[in-house]
Amino acid sequence: MSNIPDYSSEPGGLGSLHDQASPSLGSLKQHAQSKNLRSARVALVVACIVLALMAVANYLTAEKQIDDEIKKELKHLGVGAMEQKEVKLAKEGMMRVMGLLCLGIGFISLVFLILAILVYRYPLFCTVGGLIFYIGFNLILAFLIAINDAGSAVAFLVSGFIWKIIILVGLFKGIQSAVAFQRERRETENFHDSQLQTDV
Repeated sequence: MSNIPDYSSEPGGLGSLHDQASPSLGSLKQHAQSKNLRSARVALVVACIVLALMAVANYLTAEKQIDDEIKKELKHLGVGAMEQKEVKLAKEGMMRVMGLLCLGIGFISLVFLILAILVYRYPLFCTVGGLIFYIGFNLILAFLIAINDAGSAVAFLVSGFIWKIIILVGLFKGIQSAVAFQRERRETENFHDSQLQTDV
């Protein structure tokens, strides 16, 4: 009978190195991917801040914008003046619309903040949802602006171009990280399940 010990069956033996390394490597990969999700969180927070500032700025300058729009419309129609009552009614209606628009933009900024908070818990949903939501918001708002003035719609899409690129790139990187993160998490969970079945 051989007196050479069999290290492969001992907890600290060579045979257990692979079993110890596999979950450790999986954990390291998950940690790296979760760090990469930070770019998605930053992009979502930036989108939240930019939209919140847009809502506040539009609300504070709403009256001036509406006055300019009324003057522009009167000039376009070739009308020198309107009755004070009609001007007041038109202005009040436009102020209500502008108020609702600013409120909607503020609500959307809140949605981006919620997505940023939940991005580590639901990475793929938050990153893909944030990207679709951001692109959709900009296209819908540009379409609404284009109904009255196509040039203003183009100006809207071009304005803040650098911030928009930062947000889009961050969300695209976040989606890639989210896909890899969830794949690594599934692989680690499958490994643990197989280990439990082996132990049983």
